[in-house]
Amino acid sequence: MRFFTKKQILCLVETMKIMQDRLTEAIVWNTEEGMNGLADLQEAAVAIGNNIEQEKNSGDIVTILEEYCEEIYICSMEQGQSDRKMHLFSMKNMMETIEHKIETKIPVDKIKIVFMPYKADMWTSLESIWYAAEADENYEVKVVPIPYYDIADMKNIHMKYDGDRFPPYVRITSYKEYAMEEEHPEMIFIHNPYDECNNLTRVPAYYYSSNLKKNTELLVYSPYFTVGSFNRKSQEFMFTAPGVYYSDYVIAQSQRVKEIFESYGHNEEKIIAFGSPKIDAIVKNNKNTQKLPEIWTKKLSNKKIFLLNTHLSYFPKAFQYAESPDNYAVKFHKEILDTFLNREDCGLIWRPHPLMKNMLQGRFPECLDFINYFERQILQSTNGIIDETGDYAKAFYCSDALISTWSSLINEYMATGKPILIIQRMVNEEVNKISPINRNVNYFRIGKNKMTFADFRDNVLQGNDFMYEERMEAVRKAFPNMDGNAGNKILEFLTNKLRGGK
Repeated sequence: MRFFTKKQILCLVETMKIMQDRLTEAIVWNTEEGMNGLADLQEAAVAIGNNIEQEKNSGDIVTILEEYCEEIYICSMEQGQSDRKMHLFSMKNMMETIEHKIETKIPVDKIKIVFMPYKADMWTSLESIWYAAEADENYEVKVVPIPYYDIADMKNIHMKYDGDRFPPYVRITSYKEYAMEEEHPEMIFIHNPYDECNNLTRVPAYYYSSNLKKNTELLVYSPYFTVGSFNRKSQEFMFTAPGVYYSDYVIAQSQRVKEIFESYGHNEEKIIAFGSPKIDAIVKNNKNTQKLPEIWTKKLSNKKIFLLNTHLSYFPKAFQYAESPDNYAVKFHKEILDTFLNREDCGLIWRPHPLMKNMLQGRFPECLDFINYFERQILQSTNGIIDETGDYAKAFYCSDALISTWSSLINEYMATGKPILIIQRMVNEEVNKISPINRNVNYFRIGKNKMTFADFRDNVLQGNDFMYEERMEAVRKAFPNMDGNAGNKILEFLTNKLRGGK
């Protein structure tokens, strides 16, 4: 029997018990309400019998249900109050027996879990939960990447599908072959909470969280990001998206992030703080050797490797203030090219935000000339790579340091223990105090104690990292499960809740 079917039957049994108790007086006094209640109880008992009669070990339960129905009939025909009380007492005992036998004798099929990512780049927010479920024979697991529309340019809306961009060890089920209503999985996991509110990409309405919720017992949202600094006004959308409201559970990376979710009105029981699967991915990545693409090996072997991460909004904001080549984004990225490219001792991997070009083409075409120039310089160099793979595992693994604009990727890279230079200024102290992670324990290109790209490069080449201890202390405070087992703990908790545990 399907898990959710058994759960529904047990819920019906519980309703019958409550109804029986509530109508005791009406039945004893032989009122119209009492007689109608008996008829409803009999109808419910027949429905239960019809649902379980083909199940293994159901024979004696069906027999007791038949006896229960007979008891109802006799009770309805009795004239004396004491006789009706006696039959009601018998019915109550029978119902307790029926409930116990359904709970203990009717086996359930594997719990069906479906993961519904939309972008392969964000798979690490779900992967460790998937690993835990895949390794347990009590679950039937499917990964069903869902299509999405690229709507950055409203004049050129088109559908995309990332099903072929996931790691080769992940078995993919096509969304065209997955009938959600028929399958009715016990759990659905998502990492996209925005539904109709996303202005760059958007999944079809069929996959909005409001509809997913109708077709599962537990809808679970695992954020595609980790939270570093916190600004209540500018980050409100992250904590109030439709998927946050419709999900039964939301995974928070820490107690502090749980508190932030709750401050937006979410029930404390809904937000579960077991750590982030994204940190699990970092821990796993640090332990396992990554096979690198041939061009990476050719250009980067025997070098200190610097990973460059550019946030989605960095160039558009810069171009709002100044024309190229005078704005700060152009200035710093040219400085990076001069500092790292075509050197024998170091290499550069640029990992632009996966949605950056889509957004620039549709809304900020003035940025594209420089981005195209930047790409050409890296591709034509002897030691530069552009990383457009579906996840950042390889870049994290092979790099020795990170250079980044403000981004949630900084939070995850901090967990590797490797040094980070942030192109922008420190967070102001008031914001830093209420933020989930102290990210001011990194190096900064501008502001107090600023460090040039050349100085950062030389420190990494020489093995100097003066802020390592402070940085790792901040990481340990920010992420409660640095052992890589957050996914296991999340799945265990949710399964217990599904089974009615506390």
